[in-house]
This record gives sequence, structure tokens and C-alpha cells, in this order.
Amino acid sequence: MSLKPIEFIKDTHHGELFPSENSDIAMIVVTGSDSGIKWAREISKVFCNNGLSCLALAY
Repeated sequence: MSLKPIEFIKDTHHGELFPSENSDIAMIVVTGSDSGIKWAREISKVFCNNGLSCLALAY
């Protein structure tokens, strides 16, 4: 499955929403000190592929 996230960028805030058609709930993924969105994005893809909408946020 090819996921195309909805990207949000406002000033210094960066997020990517991975919507799932199979879920009425969502999860927010914020990783630690990696100072970017790379790992939050990868974790969100996995959960989205398993039916859970996820919002990846850069920290």
C-alpha cells in the first residue's frame, strides 16, 4: 500500500496525517530526541497499514 500523508507545516511545527478508512480513532506519534519527523513517520505508516489513523509530529 502506498501511503500519501496529509502534510502540515506552520512556522516551526511539522506534522503528517496518515488517515485510515478503517478506524474511528487516531493516534498521535511523537518520537524523542531524533529532532525530526523521520521515525514518527515510519511508526505512523505501520499503524496506518494496520487500520489506525496516525498523526506524526516532529519534536
